[in-house]
Amino acid sequence: MIKSNCNVFLLKDSAIKVIDGDRGSKYPCADERKAKGYCLFLNTKNVTKNGFIFDEVNFISKEQHNKMLKGQLQKNDIVLSTRGTVGHLAYYNENVPYPFVRINSGMVIIRNENEKINTDFLFKLLTSEYIKNQIDKLSFGSAQKQLTVKSIKNLKILIPSIQIQIKIVNIISIWDNAIELCSKLIDNMDSYKTYILFELLNMNLNSSTLDFKEKSLAEISSIKGGYVFKEEFQGKTKGEIPFVKINDFNLPGNEKFIKNTKYWVNKDDLDKMKAKVFKKNSIVFAKVGASLYLNKRRLLVRDTAVDNNIICIIPNEEFCNYEFLYQLLLTIDFANLSQKSSIPLINKRDLLNLKFRIPNLDMQDKISNIFKKYDEIIINKTKVLQLLKIQKNSLLNKLIAV
Repeated sequence: MIKSNCNVFLLKDSAIKVIDGDRGSKYPCADERKAKGYCLFLNTKNVTKNGFIFDEVNFISKEQHNKMLKGQLQKNDIVLSTRGTVGHLAYYNENVPYPFVRINSGMVIIRNENEKINTDFLFKLLTSEYIKNQIDKLSFGSAQKQLTVKSIKNLKILIPSIQIQIKIVNIISIWDNAIELCSKLIDNMDSYKTYILFELLNMNLNSSTLDFKEKSLAEISSIKGGYVFKEEFQGKTKGEIPFVKINDFNLPGNEKFIKNTKYWVNKDDLDKMKAKVFKKNSIVFAKVGASLYLNKRRLLVRDTAVDNNIICIIPNEEFCNYEFLYQLLLTIDFANLSQKSSIPLINKRDLLNLKFRIPNLDMQDKISNIFKKYDEIIINKTKVLQLLKIQKNSLLNKLIAV
């Protein structure tokens, strides 16, 4: 739509500022960030691929806020994550309820000072595949991706007339509204499911009827880590055994069960890697890196090998139904268990010490059947959400003629 009616600029040549946060001596340390305070200090969980999320917030005092020199948001600023989960964007518009907000050291502010560029359009442009592809090429690092201010300033942007910008914003907003409604429905169902499980396990019932017992995770399961997936064995798209990596969690069809993997191996490959398979109905999740914060759990549907960035929990069927344990683990925010370091890491010992109130197996089966139905609905709604996002991205890319 705009290919023949637009100009191509570098971000740095467009009166669009890229502003780094304050990383000096006044940067607030962990014990200066509180649950309540004067100024919201953004953390990694607040800037997501779906924009701002404020489920967990940190604040700094007015005094600390006034000491800092850079990194304060103004209305209509755009926040871009630059470390770990690189490329997440959020828009600080009138819908954000916090009057004073600062970015952390893993973010930058993109501030539009060009009167010929609509900021709503700029935000939508930055979320397009056209920009995402540039960010992927510019980011670097293996264990933790990073993006520099210099590279961000060299992003190429397509700018049509202001009239066309507004038309594009109005069209894409229709899909944005549908995506927001669908996302809220899924979130509400997830929250309601967690609430029901909490109530079921904490209601004041006759323990002799349901035989509730407090058990540690160590008593009802075993926990094992995955294996290094050596590069020389990667590349097979068919084989005897699927080999799961963290990115496989995001493949279509893997919303709950790992049905698809990018790579496969043969038994001989596993022997050479000294790796073993994990049995069907084992529960897997990330143990290191930013993926840990996403709190994604998955169930294996066949004997499967997993890589060393994944932890596998094998339920003890004598005490615990695998579906019931899966639902229990969904109620735990593993970010609260992760070690406080530059790269998040979950400790096996902390997992083993987790305690749950467990009913008898018959009641576990009944509870699990209830949640299976909820999960089916959530998975179907998630597919609708994914389709809406695909349609939006396709439309956006066509509108900017990339």
